[in-house]
Amino acid sequence: MKQFKSKKIIILLLLLFSGQLIIAQDVTFSQFLYSPSYYNPAAAGIDRGLLGTLNFRRAMMYMPAKFESYAAGIDQSLHDTELKGLGGAGIFIINNKEGEGSLNTMAVGLPLSGRVELTDKWTLQAGVAPVFYQKTIIWDNLIFGDQLNPYYGVVLPKSEAAYLDAAPRINFFDFDVGLWARWESDPSLQSNVMNDVFDIGISIQHIPEPNQSFFMEKSKLPSKYVLMARYSHTISDYRLMDSKIQPVFLYEKQGSMQDFVVGVNYTRPGFNVGGFFRREQNSILKFAQLIFLTGVEVNLNNDMLSTLRINYSVDFTMASNKKKGNLTHEVSLIFHLPSFFRTQSPCKMYF
Repeated sequence: MKQFKSKKIIILLLLLFSGQLIIAQDVTFSQFLYSPSYYNPAAAGIDRGLLGTLNFRRAMMYMPAKFESYAAGIDQSLHDTELKGLGGAGIFIINNKEGEGSLNTMAVGLPLSGRVELTDKWTLQAGVAPVFYQKTIIWDNLIFGDQLNPYYGVVLPKSEAAYLDAAPRINFFDFDVGLWARWESDPSLQSNVMNDVFDIGISIQHIPEPNQSFFMEKSKLPSKYVLMARYSHTISDYRLMDSKIQPVFLYEKQGSMQDFVVGVNYTRPGFNVGGFFRREQNSILKFAQLIFLTGVEVNLNNDMLSTLRINYSVDFTMASNKKKGNLTHEVSLIFHLPSFFRTQSPCKMYF
């Protein structure tokens, strides 16, 4: 009977994600600090050099179904070339698996940004990202009403209902746009000069609201609005040279769902640690999470200051009278390498 209840939960979740009235939200990452171009295409190339990211997220560990997300991305700065007006270009790939792999979503995006130096301290980038989506669903893994008996559970191995208009796979194109502004107290790139940095970006994803239904009826993917801000303050104490305190804020809204994240990250060469609070709500539930982040940074090349950062974060979902507590784990690798176009070392990464 316990297994039967677990299956019912899986069915309900899958129908919420793949039914004709989609209320699902895009996958979100707790370590958004280190992969901003996924949230905003205008962030592509904001830092000098080549930035590569790999992410794995295992959400809701205590649920009977798996919710796993994989992401990979590369951003290359273009503003360090002889061609003025370019910001950066990149690619990201996201794969999201739900319900023991019964529902799978893959997205491939190509963010491209342009850059304008407004003043000596202010920089503005505008970006666009065409995105290709593919969603697949294994109908044989789902359980429908005509297979169930109120006393014996699942009594039929396969549904007798005919879903002739249901597709096992759908493809559609999408695109995102965004703006990203950066202020620097000293943008001279001198390694021995303290530099405070303020970043703020706004983006709109799924602008055309493409149809993502597996059936003949249309089901639009709601547009998503994202606001991200972060202030990086350099600590002046000589004993904490190159250390930074980073207050951060993220707000997302998609259809009836919205969430925000606020917290502080501390980073220094070789080490980073942070704590954040997330509040998420939709038309059914409201819940809060505490997020703890830690990581280490190692040099790959002492001459070119190439670095690899390994981050781990854990989300604690707080229990309430409507739900139990839960855990979400996330691991990421962040490669920061010199630019293809310059032999000099890249500046330090802010995001």
